[in-house]
Amino acid sequence: MVNWYYQNHGVMIDEIRLHKLLYFIQKENYKLFNEPAFDEDFVGWVHGPVSLDVRHNIDKIVKRECTNLELREVLANVYERYGKCSVEELIQETHNEVPWLKSRKNHFKNDIGSTVILKSDISESVIDNEPFDEIWGMRYEDHETYNE
Repeated sequence: MVNWYYQNHGVMIDEIRLHKLLYFIQKENYKLFNEPAFDEDFVGWVHGPVSLDVRHNIDKIVKRECTNLELREVLANVYERYGKCSVEELIQETHNEVPWLKSRKNHFKNDIGSTVILKSDISESVIDNEPFDEIWGMRYEDHETYNE
């Protein structure tokens, strides 16, 4: 993700943006493929979902390349929808997400938060949403090559 962002923007991604985009990548992957894009969990922090694994291993993650073609498609979709959003807009977007809201249920407004955002909550949050290709502006099932 970090290298992909750099290649598409020419600048390194800041950590807050990284966590928000990773959350949306996870959600988009559930939407398109009904499975997580990666195993790491998110925690419901005050400013939105945060992957503690990414936070604690940022130096290792920066060097990873994305070679999975399906994941590249997900990255492109997430970038198309959220790539130009400011950090504040991304925070607001994640604050509208039911999985994050559930993780904040037993926390005061400014508590950092320690509740894991359940993958099942992320998966369930996309059940009512039909897979949509942001790049082509149509549902995936409307593509001629879908399910071939």
